[in-house]
Amino acid sequence: MQVELSKSEVLERILHLRSFPGIGDAPISALNHLAENAQEITFKKGEVIFEEGKAGQTLYFVLDGMISLRHGKKTVHRVHGNEMLGALSVFAPNQPSPQALVEQDCFCLKIDGRTFYDVLEENFPLMLITLRGMILELITTRRLSGPDALFKEQLCALPQSKEPMGLFEKILLLNKSLVFASSQVDTITQLARNAHEYHFKPGVTLWEEKDSSTDFFILVKGQVEGRNERQSFTFGPGDAVGVLDAMAGVPRWYSARSKNQCVALHLTLESVWDVLEDNPEMGIHLIEAIAIQIIDLRRFFADHFGTRSIWA
Repeated sequence: MQVELSKSEVLERILHLRSFPGIGDAPISALNHLAENAQEITFKKGEVIFEEGKAGQTLYFVLDGMISLRHGKKTVHRVHGNEMLGALSVFAPNQPSPQALVEQDCFCLKIDGRTFYDVLEENFPLMLITLRGMILELITTRRLSGPDALFKEQLCALPQSKEPMGLFEKILLLNKSLVFASSQVDTITQLARNAHEYHFKPGVTLWEEKDSSTDFFILVKGQVEGRNERQSFTFGPGDAVGVLDAMAGVPRWYSARSKNQCVALHLTLESVWDVLEDNPEMGIHLIEAIAIQIIDLRRFFADHFGTRSIWA
């Protein structure tokens, strides 16, 4: 049974939530909804919050303390104060989850995953904050990883298209792309109306590292090389080149050049945000897809390079 909170108790929880990176920028209505539906909970050192493979659909805003996440006997990550526990399991419930063991006494706000989903669907700014936070984690993991940034060339069979492409061809191509494959046809159609066809000769620079990022390309034909001081990787048909840094709102973290003759669909961030705001289910699908990527990369990263993460 949900206990009715006083105004001062709700305000205290809102202040707690605002201490989390990014969350403090959410609308007060979203924070108020989360605060009213949260449960304060304390865990003692040595307690297991959830066993491996049994994270469930619960999100914890950890206000104080430390929690280790373990696969078997291996610690893959540690969650500290002002970090979240359980987000990946909420958004990717069918993926393997670690054991959560309390290393230092913890004080948390506990929120049902379904409630968090409902708030995201009704509050575009909070959805955007969540999406950007998880993308930043994905970028961080890739930047700290090996020489290929853990990018693997995708085998995405795109349909043949005429040039120049009409609206129908653009819809088919976007629907097959790795970023928008789970989106509704109406949503894809909105994106397709704003997608412009670009052709690049070999050796064309799309951008340099540290340039501003307000757009990205869905590759239709050809290959694009991404490169920074430590890493080099290749994008192929179906890949979204530059989508992570653009959506995260950070400068380009690699330079991009065409390796051969390329055809691509160009999308601006503004046009994507407009579609996301009108179609919250697309934003949810993106968050879920990124959560799965983070889980896969984190396990690989922990096995080969150690631990590093923001979201858990």
